[in-house]
Amino acid sequence: MYAGIVILKYPEMILKSFALETYETSFPYKAGFLGFKEVPALLKVWDLIADKSDVLTILELEN
Repeated sequence: MYAGIVILKYPEMILKSFALETYETSFPYKAGFLGFKEVPALLKVWDLIADKSDVLTILELEN
């Protein structure tokens, strides 16, 4: 699984920072339980961000 966080300056939408990471999970896919599979990966990436944002918006992209 891949996880990424992008921090943009608003309203200009200028890139301030980003972090990307891969993560292996053993939790199987179950509808309605995506947090158990995806949140650990996002927390790992969040720890890589030095300049934390004041507002966090989460967008999930599916293939």
